[in-house]
Amino acid sequence: MNQRILLFGLSCGAVIVGLFLLSSALGVDKLGYSSAEQIGFLTILLGLSTIFWAIKAYRDRDLGGIISLGTAMKAGLWVSLIASAIMGLFSMALFGFSDMNTKMKSMLMIDYQAEGLTAEEASAKIAELIAASPDWMQNPWIQGLVMFLTVLPLGAIISLISGLILRRSAKSS
Repeated sequence: MNQRILLFGLSCGAVIVGLFLLSSALGVDKLGYSSAEQIGFLTILLGLSTIFWAIKAYRDRDLGGIISLGTAMKAGLWVSLIASAIMGLFSMALFGFSDMNTKMKSMLMIDYQAEGLTAEEASAKIAELIAASPDWMQNPWIQGLVMFLTVLPLGAIISLISGLILRRSAKSS
């Protein structure tokens, strides 16, 4: 694996984690679960935008300005894999060492009350959700795997789009 791809993968993971921490510091959890989830996906997509720049740098600096779709996809997938692993580990740590479940309950409470439910009705609905979810969903390892499997396919899609945009053959350069 190219050192540049490794650096971009680490940078991509750091950007995603950094944007998550920034949004948390700015109080995204006070917006409710739905809004926090949307901001979370936006954070992931912003971080994964580094895939485009990784492929471009790899093409221009290491491959003499020529890259096939397959090579571009491979580079993008490596960046995605590294970033997904970082985000998975971060998520495991977050669920293992913080009270993330309480924070998620608070965000759901905000959403349910915005829908017009009383505090008692919202608490009952949250209790139903918790009772219906299997115990293994509270496991930090599972949460890390879920985050890994959330980031990786998004990275694959961005890798494909970036590869289609950036591919350049010897004839066209």
